Amino acid sequence: MPNPRPNRRKDHIQEMLEKADRLTELARIGRWAAFQARQDVVVDAQGVSTQLERLGKEEDFRRRYVASMLPIILAGAMEHARPEMGNIQVCGSGGSLQICA
Repeated sequence: MPNPRPNRRKDHIQEMLEKADRLTELARIGRWAAFQARQDVVVDAQGVSTQLERLGKEEDFRRRYVASMLPIILAGAMEHARPEMGNIQVCGSGGSLQICA
């Protein structure tokens, strides 16, 4: 009676090689997806940077930002540092400091 073990071992090795091939292909796909995602982030960051530069030059945007965001930033900083008082000063267009929040 022939020993069935060599065939099982051979089948097992073949199965492991097939799994390794599938995992290699999945790794390639994942690596490509990660590369594409990084490229998308770079493109988006360039667009956001340009938009922020443009918005930063608009007085209306600056006023809205000061009115809405600086109090939130100040509250967060005060919560973290726990001072008794605090303020935020912004350099105005003429170069003078103004207390905003």
